Amino acid sequence: MNQPPFARIREQMVSQAQGDILEIGMGSGLNISHYASDVHHVIVLEPSEKLRAMANQRADAQNLKVDFVGLSGEAIPLDDNQFDDVVITWTLCPIPDHHKALSEIRRVLKPGGRVIFSEHGLSLEPAV
Repeated sequence: MNQPPFARIREQMVSQAQGDILEIGMGSGLNISHYASDVHHVIVLEPSEKLRAMANQRADAQNLKVDFVGLSGEAIPLDDNQFDDVVITWTLCPIPDHHKALSEIRRVLKPGGRVIFSEHGLSLEPAV
């Protein structure tokens, strides 16, 4: 997902994130280089231990602190109203219960917070 046009979409989306940020499904950390220079810390949900290690290497190279706090977007182990932005790039589709995940995202967003979101394609389900 780092080939054009995905790389352009990733850059345009992630560069908008600001404040307290939660990223769901960071994977190997392809978003890391696109965070604005004033972003120094991102809280992350990522189930793959191997991908967390890769993301940590990328984060270290960019001087970005990442804290991995959980594995599932369906049960976010964080407080209500905690984040200004939630970043999700091409990772909602593998979450088995996306309705529950979206509910959890809404719960952890601050009032007026944003979901910065991209998915692979159109869904037949309006909630997605």
